[in-house]
Amino acid sequence: MSATALLLIDAQNSFTARDYWQAERYQAFVPPLRRLIDAAHAAAMPLVRILHAEPGGGTPFDPALGLVTPLLEFTDRAAVTFTKRVHNAFTDTGLEAWLREHGIRRVVICGIRTEQCCETTARMTPRPGGRDGVTFSARCGSS
Repeated sequence: MSATALLLIDAQNSFTARDYWQAERYQAFVPPLRRLIDAAHAAAMPLVRILHAEPGGGTPFDPALGLVTPLLEFTDRAAVTFTKRVHNAFTDTGLEAWLREHGIRRVVICGIRTEQCCETTARMTPRPGGRDGVTFSARCGSS
C-alpha cells in the first residue's frame, strides 16, 4: 500500500439538492477528479471516502433521506469510508487512527466545497507522528 492516501471529501448526492448546486461547474469538475482517482488506483494509493451527514436534520445531509451517497461518477470502491458531522474530516471519525495504522504519511485532498470541508480538513490534518504533508487537487467550490 502507498504511503499516500487520496481523501475524497463530500463527493455525495446531498449537494445536488442544495440551492447553490451548479451543474455546469460540477460537469467541469468531473474529468479532473476522475483522472485523479484513476491515477490513485493505478499507483495503489488507497481511496478514503469521507461523507458528510446531519442525522435527524431533515436536510439533504440527513441519511434518512437517502442522499448521503457517493455521486454516480465517483462510486469507486474505497479502502474505507468515514462519515463526518463537522467540516473537519478528522473530528470524531477515526480517520487519523486509520491513516496511522496503514502507514499513511501524506494525504491528497479532493472533493466538493473546497472552501469549507476540504480546506478545513487540510488545516486540521494532524502532523504528529511524521505526517509529511497535504496536497490539494481536483476541487469544486461553491463560488
